[in-house]
Amino acid sequence: MYVLFFILSIWIFIKTLSYAIYEIKQEKNRLGGTIALLLALTALIFPIIMVLIRGIY
Repeated sequence: MYVLFFILSIWIFIKTLSYAIYEIKQEKNRLGGTIALLLALTALIFPIIMVLIRGIY
């Protein structure tokens, strides 16, 4: 179950990171891309920490 959760978190990180790169490079929206990048990092780090601390029930 943990492996599935980690794979899902990494998949969400990659999708959000690709959107952040698109915003920065194609749309020239540095603020929006930076916010999306921070959201991607938050979506990767915090759920994994919570699973490791609390476990999956």
